[in-house]
Amino acid sequence: VTTEIVKTKPSRIVMETLNVKGMMKNRHLADAIAKQSFYELKRQIKYKCERAGILLVEADRWFPSSKKCSCCGQIKKNLKLSDRIYHCEVCGLVIDRDLNASSFGKIGHKEVGSLHCEMRQSIDLYELV
Repeated sequence: VTTEIVKTKPSRIVMETLNVKGMMKNRHLADAIAKQSFYELKRQIKYKCERAGILLVEADRWFPSSKKCSCCGQIKKNLKLSDRIYHCEVCGLVIDRDLNASSFGKIGHKEVGSLHCEMRQSIDLYELV
């Protein structure tokens, strides 16, 4: 898996830091989480990124990527895990929750979120015509 990711030659790879120790306390998930070998995945991605000159960014586990609108930055405090579509009450963005969260892969930049915003605004303008 790691080789396939690096072969796509992205400019950067963003990995979220996870509280694996805390997740292992959930007896329903502990076995599945242990089998994922998160540490080994991270170790291999890290060395392959260094070798290929790809920037590896570790996103803070507390960054609200799922709850923050990739268009306007508004944080939706009442977002449940079962909510798979993100609806922003401020700017009207409607987007898949995972796609919204992945938009923050450009840490410190807003290109992807702005693209979603521009696409939504273009659709709004089209509907007005």
